[in-house]
Amino acid sequence: NIYADEICFDAGLRPEMRTEKLKRADIVRLHAAILSCLQQGIDNLGTSISDFVNSKGQSGRNQDYLMVYGRKGEECRICRSEILKIRVAGRGTYYCQICQT
Repeated sequence: NIYADEICFDAGLRPEMRTEKLKRADIVRLHAAILSCLQQGIDNLGTSISDFVNSKGQSGRNQDYLMVYGRKGEECRICRSEILKIRVAGRGTYYCQICQT
């Protein structure tokens, strides 16, 4: 959930958008966002929301860089609008209604 929310934000895509509706430009942005967000997670040793530790017993730091996940009601770091939480396919999903069109 964490990375899916962050990838959609980075790509500027609404989390409820159906994949068959994606245009070529959307797919290119989505691919770049997948690579970027996953690399950020790796660089920051993962995301330790509760009890995650890596194979060396270290907590991750990626939670300090999350743009939308777990930030319901807080300001978007880009446009300052409120981060919303909705349900998509039965899971809680965080997004910015302005940055993700």
